[in-house]
Amino acid sequence: MQFTLNFNNLTPIVIFNALIALFFTVAYLYQFVYMIMALFMGTVRLPKAKKQHRYAFFIAAHNEEPVIGNLVRSILAQDYPRELIDVFVVCDACTDNTHEEAQRAGAIVWDRHDLARKGKSWVMDYGFNRILNEYGDRYEAFFIFDADNIVSPDYVRLMNDAYDAGYLVC
Repeated sequence: MQFTLNFNNLTPIVIFNALIALFFTVAYLYQFVYMIMALFMGTVRLPKAKKQHRYAFFIAAHNEEPVIGNLVRSILAQDYPRELIDVFVVCDACTDNTHEEAQRAGAIVWDRHDLARKGKSWVMDYGFNRILNEYGDRYEAFFIFDADNIVSPDYVRLMNDAYDAGYLVC
């Protein structure tokens, strides 16, 4: 059996597709390098934190009544000192009982009713400005969550280890 290359079938779309495939192969090749490194180097083990830091959880919520309470309760049930964690929920133009559910679960809740500037970026701008103005530099770091999450009981402890080791973003 003999194999020959036939360049007569190289249409512009075939050339374009080949160039795109080459680009993505080069662009994502580093991920394969990291996967191979992880196989040989193993799991990263962070040292235990020397200090327990103070954190604020920030949740932007719009009509999240069915799920917001579960998230807030999972945050407040951490195996981390409760006095070092605060949960802030900003209700963005909610028309349900998100505010009441979050408050009942133990969060600090603020309402925002700016219909011209709805959405997560506006809510975060409002919420962080208010936290920084009212609480100053009380918090060393923030966790940002969507309302439909549940947090593992050791989450803050593990994130505290990473933060104490010098990681600023995890």
